[in-house]
Amino acid sequence: MKKLFTSTLLSLFVLIAFAQTFYTANFSGGLGSWTLADNSGVSAGNWQYAHNPVASPSIGSLTFKSASATNGFMLFMSDAATDDGKPEDADLISAAINCSAYSYIHMEFDEWFVQKNSAGGTLYVSTDGANWSQAYAITSTEGTVQHTEVDLTPFAANQATVYLKFNFQGNHDFFWAVDDIKLTAVPMLDVAVDTVTLNQYVPAGPTVITGRLQNLGGVAITSIDMSYTIDGGSNTSQSFANLNIPPFGVYDFAFSQPASLDSFVKYNVAVTSFGPNGGSDGGAANNSSNKDIYALSKTPSKNVVLEEFTTSVCQYCPMGTTVVDNIANTYNAVIPVAIHAGFGTDAMTTADHSTINSAIGNGSAPALMVDRVYWDDAQDVAVGLSHNADYTYTLWQEKTELRLPVRSPLSVISSNTYNSSTRELTVTVSARFFTEISGLAYRLNCYVVEDSVTGSGSGYNQINYYANHENASYNPWYGKGSPIVGFKHRHVGRYLFGGAWGTTGTIPATVKSGDVFSYQYTYTLPAGWNANRIKLVAFVQDYHTSIKTRNIINALEYDLNSEDSTTVFDIVSAVPDMQNPAAFSLFPNPTNGIINIDYSLGNNSSISFEVYNVLGNLLHTVQPQKLNAGAYRTQINTSGFASGVYFVAVKDGVKTVKTLKFIKE
Repeated sequence: MKKLFTSTLLSLFVLIAFAQTFYTANFSGGLGSWTLADNSGVSAGNWQYAHNPVASPSIGSLTFKSASATNGFMLFMSDAATDDGKPEDADLISAAINCSAYSYIHMEFDEWFVQKNSAGGTLYVSTDGANWSQAYAITSTEGTVQHTEVDLTPFAANQATVYLKFNFQGNHDFFWAVDDIKLTAVPMLDVAVDTVTLNQYVPAGPTVITGRLQNLGGVAITSIDMSYTIDGGSNTSQSFANLNIPPFGVYDFAFSQPASLDSFVKYNVAVTSFGPNGGSDGGAANNSSNKDIYALSKTPSKNVVLEEFTTSVCQYCPMGTTVVDNIANTYNAVIPVAIHAGFGTDAMTTADHSTINSAIGNGSAPALMVDRVYWDDAQDVAVGLSHNADYTYTLWQEKTELRLPVRSPLSVISSNTYNSSTRELTVTVSARFFTEISGLAYRLNCYVVEDSVTGSGSGYNQINYYANHENASYNPWYGKGSPIVGFKHRHVGRYLFGGAWGTTGTIPATVKSGDVFSYQYTYTLPAGWNANRIKLVAFVQDYHTSIKTRNIINALEYDLNSEDSTTVFDIVSAVPDMQNPAAFSLFPNPTNGIINIDYSLGNNSSISFEVYNVLGNLLHTVQPQKLNAGAYRTQINTSGFASGVYFVAVKDGVKTVKTLKFIKE
């Protein structure tokens, strides 16, 4: 996570044309010119020069992933095996820094702050080493390394002597790590097009171009001119006025004139900014950003896979289970899978679990992968479990919520047959594409997931840190003992048909809209697995050498002896003349003949129905009828359909307003 900290600007004198870094401190080899001070009066502790791993008696071995962590960093470790009762108050202070030539000053540093009780970290600035002003403070836990930006202009502009002081205060808390400090003189005007935020996959047709600006200059931005092009074509320009973007602040923009992306192919969208505040931009190199966008013939629904690293010997993992369950209960489009690796192993660990953890896990548990996305702020795929100052756990949900709006270029289709006598399972997994893409390294795969797994012995009995800690309403594990005998291990990933990285050769490098690719797997369920608690998670995954691009593209969770699909046939959009489109009801479901669809209309409408199978093939149409406001029932005879899963697209004119799913027995 990049954090921005801004302050009101004071008088400014010297202007520069481009950014100049004039001071750095990465603590390579030690303190250098920095000094330490223990203000506690009781020798409570001080900052120390440290290397990874960070040894926290309460948490375990941790890694601070600052940019130059291999060269060492500064650390205040408040955690200890026992509480000595001594309140801590310690400073890390720089030597004097000459800022006299600079009117606008930007400070950056990497930090990792983890709080147990009430610790706080504060950055102070002084021009004489005696009188200090607060420039930044942190009092809440950050899940991993943070890149922090602070506007030092009000404190340091044009000053011949400037001192920086990092002050830690706590009492048997956790720690604060600091590294890679940098001071940069910035231009008065410098606006960067930080990113094009438009979803990578959009429905074909008129598309609003969106993105984010960042003010990297020294004064607030009140106006900016911008333009965009599609595939290097003509410019579409717009002026944005009445803004107030503070130094190092951001602004989310949207062009009023949409782009026409009508074919089911890739488009390159390029956005450029110019003329901030009617002047010249001092950092022209960052004025543009571009992104490849794919237009979809139809919009498939997207599910997010949460893979949690956990083991029975991991003392903090009971809370990880609770957090994942809460997320899954909050969002229907979330599929949880437990990977038993990261902190030792247990009776449920598989070779694939260990392979995944070694390659893209962070070597610890509890930790969570969200569609195996690499997070720039965490510098990792797996994000560790951490709590806020009030002991709520929100980091994993925040990561999940970032992934939920992301679209997919494909739907996952799967069916299976299971013989309860022989326990043989046959699964077919398919991917249907809705746009043209090249350069793919996609692969099909499928998990066998068993829920509520129990067993005897240390391989199943769950170690529980919370048995005698954190007695609060948020914690369901207080007083449950340790180990917890008979612990129910949720969503255990028992088997991966395609191994850790999927089945090679199942999807070609180039695809187009309408292409479907399938693969069939077979497996015999071991006798000890409870088939009544088995679900299948079919998915498509990306595979590249870099762990940053091994995402799960889409997924589907469903039961034994069934079939299902993630397909949505058109965009479900709000239609003004429909009275509560979500009130459409279909029954009986499952059916072996007639299905009834009940609905009501608030105004005159033209209603039709289309029935599709899981492959997206149109099987039956109820032609449009012009209906007045009122309540209606439409019947569709499915007796000629084979057993399986089907979808009904409800249309008002050309717009799909509801998609209903039913099962034909």
